[in-house]
Amino acid sequence: MKSQLIIQCQNITLRPFSLEEQAVLRMFTQQPEITDILPDWKMNEEQLRDFLQFVVGSYERFNPADVRIMLAVEHNEDQRIIGWCGVFPNDMLDSSDREMAYALSKGYRNRGYITEAVHALTTYLFEHTQLNRIVGIVKPFNVPFSQGA
Repeated sequence: MKSQLIIQCQNITLRPFSLEEQAVLRMFTQQPEITDILPDWKMNEEQLRDFLQFVVGSYERFNPADVRIMLAVEHNEDQRIIGWCGVFPNDMLDSSDREMAYALSKGYRNRGYITEAVHALTTYLFEHTQLNRIVGIVKPFNVPFSQGA
């Protein structure tokens, strides 16, 4: 896969991150609703930079038999990155399985954007890779965010 991968959806677009978007990722590391569920996202600047370099480098090393990918979720109307969506290995799963993981910025939750992203990425991966199963792990305390809260 080349870094030009773009998946257009009705309300969002999935696209590769660039190295210049570290500040955007930093925003996600500062939202406790994200880091409480994904504690690995509690990164300092150096860790975040290294992680982003890994993510961007992974686009050129994409292997349909060993899928590991994280894409930006960009809001079509706002033209802003509002989250990310990807699939990764997980030590709790069979080595051939991948876990779907995602995060969405606080102001964009409960509008169907992640549902749209997960569906689009899952469809793409089943059509263009050797994956035949994607797993979602739900933590019991990960309750829907209320817009009024």
